[in-house]
Amino acid sequence: MPQPSKDLSPAEWELMAAIWQLPPPVTVRHVLTSAYPNAEKAYTTVQTLMNILVRKGFLSREKIGNRNHYRPLIDRNRVV
Repeated sequence: MPQPSKDLSPAEWELMAAIWQLPPPVTVRHVLTSAYPNAEKAYTTVQTLMNILVRKGFLSREKIGNRNHYRPLIDRNRVV
């Protein structure tokens, strides 16, 4: 597993906090409705941020059917 980068933007921290609270695996839609119930961010924005988190080593991504399913690769306590 790649060593996660500790440099997360505030938006990435916000998403990771929501992801850590949800049972894995999660989809973009799960995170969007959990973190932004009033549609404060667009679906594509959340998707882009989650893909960045995959590249940074915080999430894994698996394609199941036509959806990407994400899992945290690192425990919240380790990051904090």
